[in-house]
Order: sequence, then structure tokens, then C-alpha cells
Amino acid sequence: SSTSGSCSAETEEQWSDFSSDSESYYDAVAFDVMDSNDSLAKYERQNSTLKNAVAELLEKEQNYIDGLMNGILYFIPLLERAILPEGLRGQRNNLLTNIEEIHKFHQDEFLPALQSCNENVDQIAECFIRFIDSDKFYCYVKYAMNRRKADTIFERHRQYFTQNQMVMQSFPLLPIQQLPRYKLFMEKFIKETLKLEDDINAASKTSSIHKAHEMISQLNDLVNAAVSICHIPECESEFVATTSFSQSYSGFNRENDQASVLILKPESNKQSSRNNPIDLFAQGKFTQVLETDIYDTAHYRWYKARFFVFEKLIIYTEIVKDTFPYRGHYFDSEINHWTDHKKLHLFCLQRGTQEIQMHYNKSIEATVTAIRQRVTPQFSPESEIVKLSKPIQAMIKPDFDMENSITAMVNSQIQFVKTFRENVDFYLEIDANFQVTHFRKFREVCLNMLQQHERVLSDLSSNAKNMSKICTMFLQYVKVDFPCIYGEYLKTVYAGKFIRNRITPNTVNFLTIDDFLYLCIDRLDDYTLFFTTMTENLSDIITKNVLFDKTLFQQVAIVQVQL
Repeated sequence: SSTSGSCSAETEEQWSDFSSDSESYYDAVAFDVMDSNDSLAKYERQNSTLKNAVAELLEKEQNYIDGLMNGILYFIPLLERAILPEGLRGQRNNLLTNIEEIHKFHQDEFLPALQSCNENVDQIAECFIRFIDSDKFYCYVKYAMNRRKADTIFERHRQYFTQNQMVMQSFPLLPIQQLPRYKLFMEKFIKETLKLEDDINAASKTSSIHKAHEMISQLNDLVNAAVSICHIPECESEFVATTSFSQSYSGFNRENDQASVLILKPESNKQSSRNNPIDLFAQGKFTQVLETDIYDTAHYRWYKARFFVFEKLIIYTEIVKDTFPYRGHYFDSEINHWTDHKKLHLFCLQRGTQEIQMHYNKSIEATVTAIRQRVTPQFSPESEIVKLSKPIQAMIKPDFDMENSITAMVNSQIQFVKTFRENVDFYLEIDANFQVTHFRKFREVCLNMLQQHERVLSDLSSNAKNMSKICTMFLQYVKVDFPCIYGEYLKTVYAGKFIRNRITPNTVNFLTIDDFLYLCIDRLDDYTLFFTTMTENLSDIITKNVLFDKTLFQQVAIVQVQL
């Protein structure tokens, strides 16, 4: 009995311990289940937030497309009326730019691609990456480049669009506001995705979103840079001409629209041919802007510069507060560079010609190299009235041929003499009653200048296969003949003021008065280019240990220095 009682007490104690442990166990399990339920509920809430963000993106995208269409449908009928203000005729391309292209891209390509991602943010990010990589979003850059001109036209004709001022003010801004909106969505996707993942998986889950965000940011920066092109004062003058279009018709069809252009009008280049207008829309894609301090040999000073880089053109400007005054440009077929003691030098065709220098800049060097590699032989850098240096440039080839180079120089001299003679006859014709002494003296000097260059042509032609003799005769010109005739020319050229009112005929054989007065001065540059290039080519031959007469190299180099 006592034994039984003892066992019973022990069993009761053990059961009591077991019951206590069991209660603790089930309490822990219950708490784990509750935590799990809370975590699941939190995950579902966060996942729901992410899905809502995706749904909002798709909704905003559809609203954006609808907004573009509404604006297009509003403006096009206004521009197709039978009676239009003169300044709006033919301006559809300048007013709407490529906004119809933007609308078509989003409606037919981008929105369907986003919808096919099935609310998967990784796929949406990859969608952005794919379309930006393939330059589908470049339409925004084109839109930005033309934006200021469109704003100018809208502002001048505000009264014509008074029926709906809200549409006029908000519609042109829609594309400009869209890219920053995409950035905000990517930031939201990153934030919500990080809430769903642990630290280990977070990086891999958000990598594509981060990449998309970075690419959108870079694209937005490029768009802002494209807008700043219009802050080049030499582009501003083009806006004044946008309302000068006038033709005798009422209303217009698409074939009567002016092509959308963005004209840069260079100024102050030493070579007048480099002041020809340039259509920036014809220079390939606008790719980037770069900023650095440069030393400009043409202006003899350092300044902070901004480079506007196109596929076929580089413009360099000075940064002056909020504007970027033009300082120079290089076409893809003429830009070159060299490095020296941690400095980078850019120049046009030959060293010393329109040369700028800066501390070594890897980005700019890579950009110039890429542009040079894209050069196509059919590209013509500038359209000019008379391209005197073109035959000379034909000799600048990887495979140097001295005889061809001399032939190119002879052809160039023939063209120069012909052009100079025709313009002397045209501008300096004197009637019997014209008694201005200075003018008559200037005409006499010009005729002497013509005779001098005819002698140069004769000597070049008779020695076309003897570079040594060409060097001897040019040394005579440079030391004796040129200083005399060019000295007289510089003393009398001011007489050109008496012919400044002469109307230039619309004929390719006649230059403007300024081009005519500088024609023989520019010819010295052509001679210098010839001998500089010849020196460099001969130097390369000697460097390669090719058997060659070094005496000829020394003769050419001496003439180059004298010139």
C-alpha cells in the first residue's frame, strides 16, 4: 500500500512535469504559427503594394498615350485650317516635332511589351533596358532638341490657340515629364522589392531594376543636354527665321510642311568656309556632352568648355553662366588628336590648325577615336561655294603617294587662279569716270597677285615630278616674292570698302566680297597644309626605316617652317 502510494505520487509528479512541458511546447508552436501568419500577411501586403505600383505604371502609361493623342487631335485640325497666320504656315514639323512618332512608339510597341510582362518587375525592368539599348527612346532626344523652337512659335501665336490654353501649355510638356516619371517608378520597385527579400537575395532581385533606373537616368540627362543645345547663341538666331516661311496658298498639306531643322550658324572662324550654316539634325545622333577646361589656340586663352557630341560632328563651346557661346567645331572626317606629356590635343586635319588642348581626358579621347572609326567615305563635311582645299585633302591618305599629292596641288592651283581671276574681273571692274586712287591701286595689286600665282602654277606644272625643285622655287617665293606682293596687298586691301555694296550674282563662280578679299590669304594656308602633310608623310617613311633620301625631307621641312 505504501509502495503503491509512493509510485502514484511519483507518477503524478512526472505527469505534472510533462503537462507543464507540453503546455510550453504548444504555446511556442502557437506563437510560431502566429508569427508565420503575421509574416505571410505582411508579405502579401507588401506584394500587393508592388503589384499596385505595376498597375499604376500601366495605367499612367495608358493615360500618357491618351494625352498625346488628345493633343495631336486638338492641334492638327488647327494647323489644317484654310486660313492660317503667315507664321504658322508649313510649321507642323516645327510645332509638333516628332510627337506623333513618340505616340506611335508607346502605343504600338512599349505599352504592349509592358503588358506582356505579367506584373513581373524584373521583366518590366528588362523591357526598359531592351528598348533603351535599341535606341527606341532616342525620339525623346530629337524632341528635346527642337523644343525651344516649338515653344517660340507657340508663344508668338498664343492668340491663335486661345480656345484651350490648358492644352497648349500642358501638351508640349508631356514627353519632357515622362522620363522622370519612369525613374520614380523604378525607385518604387526597388524599395518594395527590398521589403520582400532578405539581404542575401535582395541584390540579385533588384539588379535589373537598378540597371534600368541607371539607364533611364542617363537618358534623361541626355535629353536635358539636348535641350541645352539651344542655349548656344549661334543657334538662337535660327528661331527668328522660323516665321519667315510664306507661300501663296491657303492652308497646306503635309507636302507643304517645312522639314524640321536645327541650324547652327558659326561665327568668327578664320577660314570663312567654316562659317557655313550646319543643320544639326543632319549630323547623326546626339550622343553626349562633356565638360573640361581647354586652351584654345585661336583665342589664346584657357576657358571651361562644353563639348556637344554628335555621330558626325563635335561642337565645342565656352561655358558662360547659362549660355554656351560657340568657339569651334570638327566634322568626323577632319577631327584628329595626339597626346603629349599628359595633355590631349584636338585639331582639324593637321597639327596647328584649329587646335585645342586640355589635360589628358580619357572620355574625350575615346569619343574622338570612336568618331574617327565611324567615318564613311561618302560623307562630305561642308557644302561650300568654292572648295579650294578639297583637291589638297585628297593627298591625305594612309598610303602616301608623292606624285598624286603634287598633282592634287597643281589641280588646286588651277582652280584658285581661275576663281581669283573671275572675281577680280567682277569686283574690280572700273569705268572711265571712277577716280578713287586707292581703289585703282588695289586693283593693280590684285592683278600683280594674279600674275604671281600664275607663275606658281606654271612652275608647279613644269616640275610636277620633281619635289626637290618645287621646294627650291617655293623657298624663293617665301623669302622674296610673297613678302613683297602680300605686303602690298595688306596695305591696299582696305580699298575693298568701295565695293561692299556690289550685289553678288547667284553664280557658283563668284564669292562674297569677304571671301574674295581673303582668298589669296587663305591660299597661303593651303600651301602650308601641303608642305606640313608632306613633311609628316616623309617623316613616317623615315621612321619605318624605309630607304629614302633624307635631304628631300629636310628641304620640305625648311619650306614648311618658312611658310
